[in-house]
Parts: sequence; C-alpha cells; structure tokens
Amino acid sequence: MHMHRLKADEAYLIGAGLAPVQAYLNIPEIVRIAKENEVDAIHPGYGFLSERSDFCRACIDNNIKFIGPSPDIMARMGDKVEARKAAIEAGVQVVPGTDCPITTVDEAMDFVNQYKLPIIFKAAYGGGGRGLFKFEFF
Repeated sequence: MHMHRLKADEAYLIGAGLAPVQAYLNIPEIVRIAKENEVDAIHPGYGFLSERSDFCRACIDNNIKFIGPSPDIMARMGDKVEARKAAIEAGVQVVPGTDCPITTVDEAMDFVNQYKLPIIFKAAYGGGGRGLFKFEFF
C-alpha cells in the first residue's frame, strides 16, 4: 500500500480490474464515488487529470469544487498554441516559436533557416504525441 493512502483519512478504490491509467482516468466513476461519499472538493493531483478540462467540468457539473483552474483556462492551456498566445497576451517573455502548428516541411525549413539548429518540436494539442506539431528554438 502506498504511503499517501496510509496517511489519508479515507481512500476509495476506483476502476477495479482496469489498468492503472484507465482506472485513474475513469472520470464518471471518480465523480460517482465522490458524490456517494459527500466529497465537496477534489484536487486533481499532478499529471493526468490535472490537465483534463473535462474532469474539471464534470466536477463542477456535479457540484463538486474543483481545486484548480476553470475548465476554459485548462482547455486553453492544454492547447500549446493557445497557451503561447495567452502567455504573450499576459506579457510573458517566450522563446522564439511558431504562432500556429507547422503543417508542411517547407514551413519547418523556413523556421530552421531563420533560427538555426537546435530546435525542438512539440505536439500542439493535448500532448502524448497527438495532433500537429509546433516548433520552438532553444
């Protein structure tokens, strides 16, 4: 048993029989168990659910306080193109990068020619290798 479960006042099994990641991301079951046990607030932890605007929305829709950003802010930060725009709008200095996803090899080469190597590229939407890519220079 993990230390955080031993130190908790209460602990509930979620996703019995599921793989750990599937269990951890089982939003309907988390909300159901929270409601059954009169949980009034949820902190999503770090990683996984902390980046899921749908989890935040599910909590709010079920009258459970979500300890974290609003679903709209979370959705915007999950899109790296939008997150970059938000940082620039807030006056945060950012590294040189593209303002929209790269869709062609020519666009990528134009970026390399302007900023030189090395560069990194990131999935623009949702991480985990999903979606289009954007480039940044470091």
